Amino acid sequence: MSRYVGIDESNHGRENEVYVLLGSNNFEDIQEKSYKNKRRIWSDVDDAERLKELENLIKDRNLKYITIDWGIRNLLHDREIQTIILLEAIRLFRPESIFFDGIIDSKIIKQVKRKKRGIYEIHSGAKFDTKYPIVHAADTLANRIYREVTNRKASMDDGIRDFLREHLVAPDWGKYAKKIKN
Repeated sequence: MSRYVGIDESNHGRENEVYVLLGSNNFEDIQEKSYKNKRRIWSDVDDAERLKELENLIKDRNLKYITIDWGIRNLLHDREIQTIILLEAIRLFRPESIFFDGIIDSKIIKQVKRKKRGIYEIHSGAKFDTKYPIVHAADTLANRIYREVTNRKASMDDGIRDFLREHLVAPDWGKYAKKIKN
């Protein structure tokens, strides 16, 4: 369980989208800061250094991520995907507060609160990844994980593969699709 969850995605609206749900109990992770979203070039970094960076980003945090392939993207609307991502965050972390990079329609928030009762707040807004440490880290992780899972190299480093397997979540898309109507 984590008190706070930051959510961000990489490659939004296209094939192989990655949503990162990053949990934390550290109050500092939800205090506003200012970030300039400059990342190192990932392809210039060797496997051991990439794995170390991934592990550092989740230090004292709880990482889960969801990949959305083209088939799911064609079956579900953005609003349905956002709803499922929020429901999964609540199921996995039971947080007090969720910080979602991007604007979520108030109807989605109402629907989520109807389906998952509890005491939690959902905050959403543009550029949350440049304001909140938990969302900034989720943004960086989403970018890094996206690059790893779409890497066209012949083989993936075993340490990175194990890291990715450990944190992957696969929602029951069919179950959610039946319950959630656009």
